[in-house]
Amino acid sequence: MKSVVYVYVRPAEDGFFAECFDLPVSAEARSLDEVLDVIQDSIQQYMNDNDPLRAGFVSNPEVLVTMHMGLPLDE
Repeated sequence: MKSVVYVYVRPAEDGFFAECFDLPVSAEARSLDEVLDVIQDSIQQYMNDNDPLRAGFVSNPEVLVTMHMGLPLDE
């Protein structure tokens, strides 16, 4: 059973886009705080509407967010 839902956040044209690797859940918002709130709510709603065990998750998994900043590193 998986105990972590992995989320990837990246810059989008008008803000930020977040998507889950293992669930059919994504979100888009203008601010980072907003996209994190929306993806968290979307994951919770998915888990409420579907059996987490059938999706291979423990009943209350943690959420781990990785973010792509889109900024070049100085050389």
